[in-house]
Amino acid sequence: MLNYTLYNFAFYLFGAAYNRFFLIYAALFTLSIFALIFGLVGVNVKEISQKFRAKTPVKLISAYMLFVAIALGGFWISQALNFISTGQVPQIIVTVNGSTNIIAALDLSMVVSIFLLGAIWLRQHQP
Repeated sequence: MLNYTLYNFAFYLFGAAYNRFFLIYAALFTLSIFALIFGLVGVNVKEISQKFRAKTPVKLISAYMLFVAIALGGFWISQALNFISTGQVPQIIVTVNGSTNIIAALDLSMVVSIFLLGAIWLRQHQP
């Protein structure tokens, strides 16, 4: 939930037009970072991993995470590679009159990378 909150407020802080809520977005983004860091530092991963049952569908869950990471990453990476090869700005950026794709940046850094690593570790039964 904290990563989701961080993702959302990063979108509003960096992707939304400047407005009267800017300081609120900045504060909530910053608080989300600290809450996520402090929350993760206190997690006992070995204890959590021991609570999983033998019948937990680890392979299915990791396959789903891998599918999402590959599909989402593939979509954004293909748009970037298309831009590199053709010089044509992706339609989503043109549609919103933007100069960058904040959604792609956040997805690739905060969703795809975490899902890939999580899928691999889960498949290997790494706590």
